[in-house]
Amino acid sequence: MKKGNWQTLVNVKQCRLGKGVFAVKKFSAGEKISRITGRVTKSPRPEKEESYQDYGDGLYLEPYSPFRYLNHSCSANVELELELHSNGKRSLNLLAVRDIEVGEELVNDYAWDDFDPVPCLCQSKDCRGWIVSKKSANKIKQKKLSFTKFPSEFEEMLSSRGREFLNQKSSAPDGLSGPGAVRVFDGLISNRYCRETALLLQASFRSIVKRLVVPIPVEATLDMEESYGEMLEKTMDVYTVELNGVHSRASRVADAIGLKGMMLSESFHKFAEVLSQFRLEPEPDLQIHCHEEGQYTGPHNDYFPEFEDANKGYIDIQITFCTSGVKDQYFVYEKDGLLSEVVNVAKSGLINVCHLPFWHYTTPLQIEHGDIVGRRWLIVASFAIQD
Repeated sequence: MKKGNWQTLVNVKQCRLGKGVFAVKKFSAGEKISRITGRVTKSPRPEKEESYQDYGDGLYLEPYSPFRYLNHSCSANVELELELHSNGKRSLNLLAVRDIEVGEELVNDYAWDDFDPVPCLCQSKDCRGWIVSKKSANKIKQKKLSFTKFPSEFEEMLSSRGREFLNQKSSAPDGLSGPGAVRVFDGLISNRYCRETALLLQASFRSIVKRLVVPIPVEATLDMEESYGEMLEKTMDVYTVELNGVHSRASRVADAIGLKGMMLSESFHKFAEVLSQFRLEPEPDLQIHCHEEGQYTGPHNDYFPEFEDANKGYIDIQITFCTSGVKDQYFVYEKDGLLSEVVNVAKSGLINVCHLPFWHYTTPLQIEHGDIVGRRWLIVASFAIQD
């Protein structure tokens, strides 16, 4: 559809979780709003899979703007209809299922397959808790999320032991002695948040995180000119996104679900200082990482000599939340010049505190065999150390 045509029908505006499609005119129940155009393919790109629509006969349609921004709701006001024409061609139409007023957001009930269910954040009175059909929602053993927004203060996520640490009512942990020091803490996040945070992150960021694949280059082996002359740059396969930009979609979503405010809260800053035993600058760099089966991060040292603040090292706080089906993933790091230290970090609520730079890597994520897609989500905060 040409831009000039669709702008007389709908427009794209910011909404609670990114962008959405809004009515410019009234539509009556049963009215055809528009034909949805886009890229037709037999092989959806993995990073775009959630925007694809079934086009019949093994084909998929990746919608162009504006309908690529058509959001889900369990109380939908539109539906998609696949129309087959006599000449063998087909089209995907958008129909109003009830009267729609000017300025109202158009929302569709996607009812995705329950193989890899995604929590729903539509907040409608009829919300099923999951973006699946009503029948499938009744089969899902996991209850709907008990929270769809993070608390304003990180302290609220802590267990009683975690609050004792924060308020220094128990003995302080050993400090990070210098670059290369690692501390791993378990049991500081409350059980409720351990169970559900991965699902909230999945619902909010699954379509936002970008897959970063850096394979081992052939030249790293074939261009060697002498034995034991290996030079390998950082390789990885991971989904990631930064939360620091004010106008990025990731930052807006992090604001909408309260994640950014919580990670910049006074109690999280204090918590990071207690665990690291360093005085830290107040505003960390924030990232979201996600590992799926087989994904890893190769050996690297996270040293950034061109940045003055990093020359004296910095503190990483990595908080893990896993969905069902995750088996293990190991964090391997150096001690006394050897990659000899190993810890399994695939556990919800595990907090990894690191004084970087030092050499380390994570092994490929292993999942339990079955019908569940396991993911390890990480909230990462990087703090500069105060002088």
